[in-house]
Amino acid sequence: MSTPGLSYLLDHTSHVLRTRVAAALAEIGLTARMHCVLAHALPEERTQIQLAEMGDMDKTTMVVTVDALERAGLAQRRPSRTDRRARIIAVTEEGARPPGHAGAEPEAGTPGPPIVPGPRHVLPPAGARLRRDVFPAMLLAGGFGLVLPALTALGMSAVRAEDAGLASGLFNTTQQLGMAFGVAVLSTLAAARTADRVALGDDRASALTSGFHAAFAVGAGLVLVAAGLAYALLRPRTTKRADAPALVGRLSRGRAPDG
Repeated sequence: MSTPGLSYLLDHTSHVLRTRVAAALAEIGLTARMHCVLAHALPEERTQIQLAEMGDMDKTTMVVTVDALERAGLAQRRPSRTDRRARIIAVTEEGARPPGHAGAEPEAGTPGPPIVPGPRHVLPPAGARLRRDVFPAMLLAGGFGLVLPALTALGMSAVRAEDAGLASGLFNTTQQLGMAFGVAVLSTLAAARTADRVALGDDRASALTSGFHAAFAVGAGLVLVAAGLAYALLRPRTTKRADAPALVGRLSRGRAPDG
């Protein structure tokens, strides 16, 4: 039996997560979109447009979702307390109650726990997403952009002018083949590690994390090995330029060089 690929494992994990979340929300009469709107509307006043942008929903989908929340008595449209021209989506007391306590009355002056844990548990704030996702990707892209020109110049430095075209083609071909081969090897390693952890009883999320850790560790080790080889093998060529004037003087006087 062949080992499933990493892309299949990621897609399957995403499908299982969506299915289980949708089933859990359906038990309390919510959809994923309704839950997202409640989570973002609960902490502070937000307009329908703001909630649509935070939930990545178009205008029509947002209107349908808010209509469903109003019919269920979980949210309502009302004027903003700070800007009367704006209308916000406000979570009702029914929408703020915890699951399983729809008919229970909260104690006076003490609103019950929210039905949703808050936006940080559903969708990370923009700053958190930038720190966690965007900045590392920018670091990787920037590092690749800085290293590639230096590698290209190094690979072409000792090539004669008449061989520049051939050397450039070989360099680009080797680079593309190396990238494809490296991704294939590391993906296979990650998938195998994930399958091993699942077989040992780990859940899918932990198994995938372990697989990625193994792949990144091997990749970092290969980088260190490549840096060591480059330092040991790619030394600059030195010539004894200091002896050249003396040699020229001897030849001009008709004397043979020593040795």
